[in-house]
Amino acid sequence: MAVDGTHGYLRGSLAIDSGKNFSIGGAVPNSGLCVINELRQRMLWSSNTSLSFIHNIEASINEVSDRTTLDVHHSPPLSDIVYWLEQASINLYGELLVKTIAHTTNTSVDTVLPTYCRKEHDIEETAVATVDGSGLSPGNRVTTWALARILFNIQRASWFSIYQQALPLINGIRMKSGYIKNAYSYAGYINKYVFSIITNNFNGDTNTMRQKIWNLLDVLK
Repeated sequence: MAVDGTHGYLRGSLAIDSGKNFSIGGAVPNSGLCVINELRQRMLWSSNTSLSFIHNIEASINEVSDRTTLDVHHSPPLSDIVYWLEQASINLYGELLVKTIAHTTNTSVDTVLPTYCRKEHDIEETAVATVDGSGLSPGNRVTTWALARILFNIQRASWFSIYQQALPLINGIRMKSGYIKNAYSYAGYINKYVFSIITNNFNGDTNTMRQKIWNLLDVLK
């Protein structure tokens, strides 16, 4: 769905072992526009009714005297956003976080993560070549060494415990998975170990590859 659009289409496939009852979740790219459209429909207002959404309400709430404030919604803390980004793989959150950093620092999206890795972890930028924040582009390139180094270094950060708890518990291990056509990856923590695994251009069934990686990680438990 386009950022300024009101309609979208969903397509995909279900696993062969999916149950009859399942749910599909999504995140809208423009939450303000979504709220306005929902309000217009619920109030039965015509499309000619003027509605606007102010993102930075603290800076402009008092600028117009003839406006009635219906509701003020505050963003959840960054820790909650990161939690659901990791737990539910809401790629849109990652995309918007990187774009927000790029906008705030007046840089391009494809330099945010490489610059962070170089300045904070002494990782050469060629080891982290990203073109988006969602991780869905086939043009993204990252090495296992870079991922492992970052995961190791951030253990000293004051916010590490929050981040670690945000990682999904998969096969009894705190780790995050990644998948794009013919590429499967896992990175996380096992006891005192930090690990990062990426399989590229593998042949065969995805479930089989996943189980093989799990069997390998079980050795470290």
